[in-house]
Amino acid sequence: MNKIDLPSAQFLAIKQVLKHLVSPPDAELEKFLKLLSIQTLEQGEFFLQAGNTSTELAFINAGLLRFFYQREDGKEFNKSFSTENQFIAAYSSFLTKQPARFSIQALEVSHLLVCELKSVVELFQQHRCWERLGRLLAEQLYIKKEAREAQFLLDNAETRYREFQEAYPSLEGRLAQYHVASYLGITPVGLSRIRRH
Repeated sequence: MNKIDLPSAQFLAIKQVLKHLVSPPDAELEKFLKLLSIQTLEQGEFFLQAGNTSTELAFINAGLLRFFYQREDGKEFNKSFSTENQFIAAYSSFLTKQPARFSIQALEVSHLLVCELKSVVELFQQHRCWERLGRLLAEQLYIKKEAREAQFLLDNAETRYREFQEAYPSLEGRLAQYHVASYLGITPVGLSRIRRH
């Protein structure tokens, strides 16, 4: 991946998201944007593969990615999905310097703005807006993780499906049925049965 000068259009969405989340001063925003390079993933390509240590943060300009675990027997379990205007990383892998146990894979051609996580962490020390960004992203991840745990402990498959539809209202038509079923922890047959009701 080469560092290149990005067309200003590439920055529009990330500027809007950052201004909404943390309202960075113009000088700080420019400092952050200079860290970014562009990466395009073809369908099926990986942003991160399990077994590798995470070093990068990405913002999704366009596309769809899945986070998934894979057992030794090859069976896969979808953990979550991310799409336009979201940040992605395996942050715990970066923090612990341990290999990630899950992979992040493009399900569509995906256009990303990518920077080194260590550069972002360095920004945390330089201005309170970036520290706030780190906290907000961590809080969002925590809330998402807690809700996901509760779904599997407390909800039946049909309720989990309805919650999936609420959480990802525009995503179902972009996903293969087996990906949705894997996320819900059921078989594609079970998902078809729920959809018929």
